[in-house]
Amino acid sequence: MRVDAADTITLFEEPDTLMSNTPWACTVYSMVPYLGILFVPLALVTGSYSYLRSQRDEHGKEKSRALIAMGVSIIVLVVQLLLWWLLYLIPEIGI
Repeated sequence: MRVDAADTITLFEEPDTLMSNTPWACTVYSMVPYLGILFVPLALVTGSYSYLRSQRDEHGKEKSRALIAMGVSIIVLVVQLLLWWLLYLIPEIGI
C-alpha cells in the first residue's frame, strides 16, 4: 500500500500569522462582562485590518477567521450594551 504526500498528516503545521490571531484574542477578551466593551473596537479594527491584508496576500483561512472574529465581536457588542443598559436601568426602577 502506497501513501501519498497528500494523505499524510503533518505534525507541525505552518503557524498562523500574528495578525490573524490578534482579532481572536480581542474577541475573547471582549467577553468579560462590562469591562470587555473596551476590547470590541480593537477586535473590529484588527479584524478589518487582518481581512484587508489577507485579501491582498490571498490567504483564505485568515479571511474567514477575521470575518468570524468580527461577527462574534458585533454579537458581543450587543450583549455588552445590554449589560450596560441593565446596569443603568435596575437602579432606576428600584429593584
